[in-house]
Amino acid sequence: MRHLTSTDFDSILSKAHGNPTIWELFISKLAKEVCCDSGCILLTDLAERDNTRFLYQFNVSSEHKMRYERLFNSRDTFNYFIAKHPYTVFFSQDLDNTPLGDKTDSDFITTCDYQFRLGLSISCNERFSLNLLLNRGNAFTEQNKQRYQQILYSILSQLEEAIHAEQRRILSSQIIHQIGRPFDGYIVVDNALQIAHLDPVYHSVIAGLDGVNITESHFEMVWPETQQRLLSEIENACQTGVIECQYSALNIMIIPVTALENLMGWECRDDGIILTFIRKKENNSVVDKLTRFHNLSLCEATCASQFLITPSIAEIASSIHRSEETVRNHIKRTMHKFDVHNQATLMKKLLAVTSI
Repeated sequence: MRHLTSTDFDSILSKAHGNPTIWELFISKLAKEVCCDSGCILLTDLAERDNTRFLYQFNVSSEHKMRYERLFNSRDTFNYFIAKHPYTVFFSQDLDNTPLGDKTDSDFITTCDYQFRLGLSISCNERFSLNLLLNRGNAFTEQNKQRYQQILYSILSQLEEAIHAEQRRILSSQIIHQIGRPFDGYIVVDNALQIAHLDPVYHSVIAGLDGVNITESHFEMVWPETQQRLLSEIENACQTGVIECQYSALNIMIIPVTALENLMGWECRDDGIILTFIRKKENNSVVDKLTRFHNLSLCEATCASQFLITPSIAEIASSIHRSEETVRNHIKRTMHKFDVHNQATLMKKLLAVTSI
């Protein structure tokens, strides 16, 4: 049997964001590679351990999953231990005699019906980590441990990037849903503009915006008056919800994290403020025309404006951080409103009405 390489796992992980089936495929392939019978990624809550729950799993029964989340998650000291020591591979058999302070059982509670586990965690923020756990019924030999550690460390950077991509997808879709239009980048700060989270993908975009300065730990506006205005609006947003701040070259949408729905907590800290940046450009006038004069919803107009750039559903979906099915439905409704029956005719009609 051919052993999988880090390149093979990289290929799987690059397609995983937004696709639970691919995540489960990754866990199943990795479990087989390290001769384990099951595996999972646990969303681990370091503050309230009984909130720890399964995110993705392979060969874990629904019954055990329910039992673990109801009864055992707070007692899983191995999972808690690796969460406190991120980016390091551990084997449960090596920690059986390690004093962990709050350990109450002679053996670690397992995530399935297997006694021996290996795992590592990736820290999300001060409260949450995502923990990769692999399980089997027999102990790991020293030779096993050396080889399996090597495998997990070889894919660690790809796994972390896939988790960042998943985080980006979730936050981006929530932001789009909240503001109803595409954006150029976002940053999560506290109310003093200290950076809580900055996705590497957006760092160069935000750093290149007119009128802003960004360092490793702090965001600020160049001009003192605009800085003070932004701080004042952040304070208002914390009380009232989403606020739009308009500047000469860009708009900043101020979104309290608490205003976003369906977040699990690991994506970003719940006391954060999301600053979403929208550069002023011609494409916004297209959206305005389509919503104001042609009865399109904001989401339909956004998809239609992107359709003018590329007719590819996949590229539009990627650009505005929505699913292909959602984009396809918006394009179909736009065709119906313009009374056209194919995309070629829709393109001609959109070009005509937006050039006026």
